[in-house]
Amino acid sequence: MFSAVIDYGYSLLVTISLHTAVREGAQLAVYDPGAYTDTQIKDHIIRNAYGDTLLASEITVNRSLVVTAGTKKYKAFKISVSHPYAFILPSVFGRTNPSFNLQSAVQSLVCTGLLP
Repeated sequence: MFSAVIDYGYSLLVTISLHTAVREGAQLAVYDPGAYTDTQIKDHIIRNAYGDTLLASEITVNRSLVVTAGTKKYKAFKISVSHPYAFILPSVFGRTNPSFNLQSAVQSLVCTGLLP
């Protein structure tokens, strides 16, 4: 029972870390596309994720979205992360180690003309 509490708490830590890191990446993506590259955004997300190692291959940056509001069209982006999480303690006891994907995503408009 105690091991379940530890695993649950750690999975919450990693989940909150992913959400925070994706929001940090969104703060860079909101600028004009020339301000930051997708690689710089992914690196920023990885640096801001704590509790587990995040890989660049788990992060998707899509800057080709268009959002229509009324008759106007606006540039938009979506950043998503899908990170596999494996329970910690069952592996200590020699049992199979079940896992699942933690996911986080942010979608927002690009502020045209905004520079860092």
